Amino acid sequence: LPVDFTRLLRQGDLRFDIELQDGDYISIPSGLSKEVYIVGEVFTPALFAFRERMPMSRTLALAEGFTRNADLNRVHIVRGALSNPELIVVNFNDVLNGLAQDVQLEPGDIVYVPRLGERGQVWNIIRDILWAIGVIRNFD
Repeated sequence: LPVDFTRLLRQGDLRFDIELQDGDYISIPSGLSKEVYIVGEVFTPALFAFRERMPMSRTLALAEGFTRNADLNRVHIVRGALSNPELIVVNFNDVLNGLAQDVQLEPGDIVYVPRLGERGQVWNIIRDILWAIGVIRNFD
């Protein structure tokens, strides 16, 4: 029986306040089952546990800054299945200057900060992202 702890604890939804009985088991999945990747021209590419209300700006801060070659005018967010991804391109400089709205990330999002002057087809970008994710996973 799934229990939505967020709705129970934050919203007081008592439908999820289930009384336990002898023999019941509780399974709480790892927070890393829902992650967000930060790759590309950042100092610390990595995967981070997803948290509710996780804006792109706060998540990029976890990557400890950008290389001098980072193109902050074209930060890519890859969302959904890689077989049919949705690509969102954000001008992060505009976000920082209050000229554009920050993007709320979703579990599984990949945030890719490209190199200045780097242009290419979406599949080339995804290839680079998959390579970076492979490198990150090998360090875990």
